[in-house]
Amino acid sequence: MDYSNKWPYWKDLSKRVKELANYTCEDCGKTRIRLYAHHIVPISKGGRNTLDNLKAICYTCHLKYHVHLQEREKEKTKHKNSKSKILFENYYSF
Repeated sequence: MDYSNKWPYWKDLSKRVKELANYTCEDCGKTRIRLYAHHIVPISKGGRNTLDNLKAICYTCHLKYHVHLQEREKEKTKHKNSKSKILFENYYSF
């Protein structure tokens, strides 16, 4: 079934992809982790919301496919580290 332009069904489709993968990352094989339904051929490149165009992958593997997510993670880490540094310096300043 093609779910293109039927985003209310995305939750069901995403769940089904994870079930078919036996709740295992299809790239690295990890289990007992949060999985994401990843488009093999991106929607922007003509991919569709179909089971044969989706796979279940973990967040770490998802980062490998999406550079923009990698940049977001770097910014989160950078912000977190600078915030920790400020708290540390304020706590230990005399």
